[in-house]
Amino acid sequence: PKIIEVGANINFKDKYENTALIIASCNGYKNLVEILLAIEGIEVNSTDLYGRTALMAASGNDHREIVEILLNFEGVNFNAFDTHGITALMWATRSGRTEIVELLLNVKEIEVNAADREGHTALIMASIKGYKDIVDLLVRDRRIKVNAATTYGRTSLRWASEKGHTDIVEILLNVEGIDVNFPDDNGQTALIAAAEHGRKDVVAMLLKVDGINVNAIDKFGYSALKGASFFGHMEIVQMIKMHKDYISSCIVM
Repeated sequence: PKIIEVGANINFKDKYENTALIIASCNGYKNLVEILLAIEGIEVNSTDLYGRTALMAASGNDHREIVEILLNFEGVNFNAFDTHGITALMWATRSGRTEIVELLLNVKEIEVNAADREGHTALIMASIKGYKDIVDLLVRDRRIKVNAATTYGRTSLRWASEKGHTDIVEILLNVEGIDVNFPDDNGQTALIAAAEHGRKDVVAMLLKVDGINVNAIDKFGYSALKGASFFGHMEIVQMIKMHKDYISSCIVM
């Protein structure tokens, strides 16, 4: 290109530290991305003010063809993370870009269990957001750690249960090795969270799991039954009382 012939800096950054490649990738300018990548000296892993690369920009904005081009470019960092610890896989996940997630999971070097500064992995993000198809893709990956937890101890199952994402809870419960009784830092399990938030369908699913601890108590002294009772979810209270392992105790409010 003529602009390069006259000595322009192909890696020049604007006041937000965006390069031409990052801007082109973010906005879906495929032809420009191809032109820029063909220029000797292009810095494919250059970052903006927030640590975001061209691959992250394309992944989060659902530009599939550009993601494919970047993934095939020699030297691209698949697992680079921004100032919040978010990778391209996480950007695609939190934005609900199912096809991009699938592309990234096909990269053998991709770190599927990478976590941001608060410990959110791609699987946890998808479980919070309710992105069933992405959760399904992630749990099918043999590298996935289904019981990975945030810095405050919340797993994907814990989050999906609280949010009432029954379809995601169902998927997670069928993953080998899932810990249905995993407590967060406050001692809350998926069942306690679901019961307190009135997620009747989720509670019903959890109560069918072999080994579910219906009598677990969190650090505040709340069991699933006490939490459901406190918040007025009386149908859930009855469901828990009917469980074969339920141990009756006095509920003090």
